[in-house]
Amino acid sequence: MNLEQTREFYEFLQSGKQPNGFKLNEVPTLTGECAFSIIYLLQEHYKVIPEYNLCQVCKDLYDSSGVESDSAMIYSDGDLIEYYPLEVLEKHESREFCSMECLFSFLDNLDGGNDDWWNGR
Repeated sequence: MNLEQTREFYEFLQSGKQPNGFKLNEVPTLTGECAFSIIYLLQEHYKVIPEYNLCQVCKDLYDSSGVESDSAMIYSDGDLIEYYPLEVLEKHESREFCSMECLFSFLDNLDGGNDDWWNGR
């Protein structure tokens, strides 16, 4: 399954919106967290879906291409475009984001919107 198919499946698990040509009598309506748990099981145990992650902010799936680091990592269509050392997020666990916009949204909400995080970069 490619990323778009996985996103379609993720949406189906949450909304019950069926792919064209399908008319299932019973459809799921799961939370995003439950839907991603199913995708995670299909990735890690059954190896049916490649390694995709869920953005901590926008809750969209993205391709992290297996890059691991002790940092906040920002991806764009599977390419690592920037990362922030853990010192920037020292009060928070390492997180992954699908875009700079999502990273900054997360950082802007730290400490009640205080921009002091920027001084530590």
